Amino acid sequence: MKRSAVSRLLPWLLVGLISIGSGLGFFTLWKGQGETRQRMEMELVQRRQESETFQAQVQAVTEKLGTVQSERADLEKKSVQLKSQLETVNTEVERTKTELAQAQDRYDRLSAKHAELESELTYLRAERDAAKQAAEHARTAQDDLERTVVRLRGRMELLDRDYKKLAGSLESLNQSTRPGLNVLADSTWGPLQTPAVLADSSSVTAGAAAPTQPAAVAAAGSIEPAVVELSSVRVTREQDDLRSAVSGQVVEVNAPHRFVIVNKGSDDGVEAGMVFNVLHDTVPVGQVRASRVRPGLTACDVVTAAAVQVGDVALQRSQ
Repeated sequence: MKRSAVSRLLPWLLVGLISIGSGLGFFTLWKGQGETRQRMEMELVQRRQESETFQAQVQAVTEKLGTVQSERADLEKKSVQLKSQLETVNTEVERTKTELAQAQDRYDRLSAKHAELESELTYLRAERDAAKQAAEHARTAQDDLERTVVRLRGRMELLDRDYKKLAGSLESLNQSTRPGLNVLADSTWGPLQTPAVLADSSSVTAGAAAPTQPAAVAAAGSIEPAVVELSSVRVTREQDDLRSAVSGQVVEVNAPHRFVIVNKGSDDGVEAGMVFNVLHDTVPVGQVRASRVRPGLTACDVVTAAAVQVGDVALQRSQ
């Protein structure tokens, strides 16, 4: 009885156990699916947030791309403008180079002209100084001649006064003697020479002595002739008929352009091409060659020189 009851209950027990197991399985499966669904929902929300963030980033990048493209277009326009400006600048640079070369050429010509003018100016200054010295010497000589003329005029006035006194004395003597007797024709004294009062200034300056002048003193019964002499004034001029070596002095030195000015010229026998030895305190310091000759000055090119100075002696080199 018991065994049959157990046999009858066993299937139901097995069914119950299977049902319980199935329920537990379904519960476990449902629970796992719920957790999975919840996890997937959370991942889905996260993916949506990431998608929204990515879309925002894409939109920002798109906006930036539009800005960059606009800036690129502006830069391309600026690049075209800069290329045009660069071509213009290159053209200006080439023109400036050409103008600079022309300006350099003009500068070189002006520098050469300046050097030539400076040489001419130095030469003219030296000539001016020599002319001033010559004028000063001429003025001094003129003053000396004027003083000499004044002295000669004073002496002529004194001589004229003595002559008038002598003429008056002779006239008185002729009136006091017997009629018909002419003292001037008296053979005892011989003919009395009439003085030449107004002497020629050219003869005086040439060294001619003034003529002898007589003076008379009236005495009772006698006539004693006296002689008044005018001291001679001689103005001599040295003349050198023999041509000797020309010797001058350096009055100007232009070291940068290598030329000097000598205070001798064509009036002193200097000729173009003539070579001078330059002496400093009797010590030779170089040689110069005459290039431009004026009446009183000569511009000389430096041939060889250690240190030519103003005041050095320039002596013509013997051939």
